[in-house]
Amino acid sequence: MIVQDLQKLTNEKLQFSVSSDSVAIKSWTCKYADMVHVVDIESVEMASPSVVRISIPVGTRMGDHEILADLSTGIVTADGKTFDDPMPESVPKSQPQKKARTTFTPSINGFSIRSAKTMPSEDGYALYCKLYFNGKKVGDFVDKGDGGEYSFYADKPYSSHKIESIVRSFPKIVRDYGFGQMEVEYNIGIMVDDLMEMKDIAKELKKFDGTGRDYVRIDDWKGGRHLSAEVVATLSDEEMAKRLKADLKKRGMEEFEIRRYRSLDDLCVCNTAVAYEILN
Repeated sequence: MIVQDLQKLTNEKLQFSVSSDSVAIKSWTCKYADMVHVVDIESVEMASPSVVRISIPVGTRMGDHEILADLSTGIVTADGKTFDDPMPESVPKSQPQKKARTTFTPSINGFSIRSAKTMPSEDGYALYCKLYFNGKKVGDFVDKGDGGEYSFYADKPYSSHKIESIVRSFPKIVRDYGFGQMEVEYNIGIMVDDLMEMKDIAKELKKFDGTGRDYVRIDDWKGGRHLSAEVVATLSDEEMAKRLKADLKKRGMEEFEIRRYRSLDDLCVCNTAVAYEILN
């Protein structure tokens, strides 16, 4: 059995997306999504009539060395760890009106994410999502949530190296993780985290629509605390900051970043011009 045969095994429980250099594995029933390089796969075989085994030699750059995917249940076992947590139930068919709503997608210099899937991991949560540029898919992002580096796999004809370099050219951010304030180089991992947060903020902003109130995020990077608040839209930024600082000081927060969001337009960030041509 060859790697390309995995595509034929896709069913309503599991999806195998095979390209010339990677294989994306997603379960539609359980919280599992991952991607492996084709060159790292040693063999593909049926371990049983319903279970496919993907073997990856020890010593490759991938973390999983054996993946067992059950075609009948959608449950995946990777290196002995079973991913069988069920996916959240879908929206009942009795509520078709929600499908008619216009979907808003936050973006950073034209980049956005879709099909985000998260699952608990040994170091927070694992994340898989698709990365888009100006509405066109350019690659897949995978963070296994094990404390290691994230992975980004560009679709052809785009270049993973070029896209990473472009994102790293975006303005640096200032963070204090306990060692004093420092400039941190932007990267795809930070951008995806920002876009995930912006998706949550968009949900909150929609609740404030027509209420005359704005949404505020307070991030204490040093202490690892992240709070939210709402303020009257007519309140000036200076007065808002003054009131919040007084309240936050009582909570023992001395160093923090305050971000105010008045509308969904604030979630379309444009601070660097990017052209399609330089993504290749």
